[in-house]
Amino acid sequence: MEIYLSAVGEPSNEFAGPGAFGMIICEEGKEPRTYSKGYKKTTTIRLQVIGAISSLLVAAAHPKDQVTVITNVRYLVDVVNRIREGKPVKSNKDLWDIFAKKYQSVGSRVKFVYKHEDATRYGYHARLAARTAHHDFEDPLYK
Repeated sequence: MEIYLSAVGEPSNEFAGPGAFGMIICEEGKEPRTYSKGYKKTTTIRLQVIGAISSLLVAAAHPKDQVTVITNVRYLVDVVNRIREGKPVKSNKDLWDIFAKKYQSVGSRVKFVYKHEDATRYGYHARLAARTAHHDFEDPLYK
């Protein structure tokens, strides 16, 4: 299974604003599925982490599958590698702690890979899904 993950936020990572993440879930022999979720006030980096947590939930629902999460954000892959190595994470620690707990149960089957979105088959569509999500949800941990 491959999951293409992207997030868009406004106006930038330094300031909170509306944004969303989008995923394209590709399973062999099935039509790709799209999932997106928008938030009223958060940052792009937080959206990437929320998307990463969501991809782990998809992996947990498919316990026999190896899962590759393809993202256009190197930061996400770098922090996942830090967590795998047992190194601490300082920024957005609240979300990374949630990620780390879920990663313990499915991490051996999940690989995070960085690819520029233009190089991926569904990267453009994941970004489009994120852009078209309604910004209906609150980021409960955003301060």
